Amino acid sequence: MKLATVQPCYLPWKGYFHLIQNVDHFVFFDDVQYPRGRTWRNRNQILVNGVPKWINVPVDRSAWRLNINEVTVREAYAEEHWRLIVEGYRKAPHFTQYESAVEDIVRYNEKMLCRLTVHQTRELCRLLGIETPTSLSSELGIAGLHKTDRLVEMCRRLGATEYVSGPSASDYIEADKFAAAGIKLSYFEYQYPAYRQLSNEFTHFVSIIDMIFNLGPETPNYIWGNL
Repeated sequence: MKLATVQPCYLPWKGYFHLIQNVDHFVFFDDVQYPRGRTWRNRNQILVNGVPKWINVPVDRSAWRLNINEVTVREAYAEEHWRLIVEGYRKAPHFTQYESAVEDIVRYNEKMLCRLTVHQTRELCRLLGIETPTSLSSELGIAGLHKTDRLVEMCRRLGATEYVSGPSASDYIEADKFAAAGIKLSYFEYQYPAYRQLSNEFTHFVSIIDMIFNLGPETPNYIWGNL
């Protein structure tokens, strides 16, 4: 059984969903410290008038002192985010088809950032046809362990025989600890074809909603399909 874990993100990009689709169980890593500075935990990019634009969920000013699952949303933001999404994608080929579903996801009313982003991700998984079971790391009771030890224990608790990591984690993961536990360690690579965007210059680094509005039901084919 393959397992992966990533911190919850706001309206994640396609690679986040590809990783979820690729494993047998996915864990939202929610009980680790919120990053200091700019982070994907509370923001992402969309295209507005063909230009990448950040949309941010305002959170506690001292959020970096808290765990991700303790951070609260500071003030209303959804109306502005949805306005920008409509401005950016109303002319996209599949906007009308997915408008209602995506609007419900964007406008989901939740004070806790983690609950908001996890809900959004699960709903977007449903739109993409992803059926991978998901859970929260805070549900496992292993918060006291350190880095790689925690990942290994997460695999043990959930019965995983392989841990799939993002490529950037290779800098700090202690591979020997997975080997000692009899758990295979592999690294996931993100490689995707370009597709038609409402932009003169293509970019991969935007929220998945860019693909949904532009490609509609063909979106999975451009992520994990056989183009």
